[in-house]
Amino acid sequence: LGFHGITSAGEILEHFNQLLFDGSLPEHSKSLILEFAHTDEKGDRKSWDPSAKDYMERVGQLIGLILSVPEMHYQ
Repeated sequence: LGFHGITSAGEILEHFNQLLFDGSLPEHSKSLILEFAHTDEKGDRKSWDPSAKDYMERVGQLIGLILSVPEMHYQ
């Protein structure tokens, strides 16, 4: 994603929102996704740092969550 200049959780979310949902992902879904992105497993705030060693793991988890939202599952 860095090759698109995308590094923050919000930018990643908006990239996939446009790519997968044509920008129609509801605000409540985006809020929940961003809350997940900015908290750790204990629910404490966690910074979103592209230089952190777990950054790519967190990006993968974020993308997995985006792909699992109910809006993604339609016929």
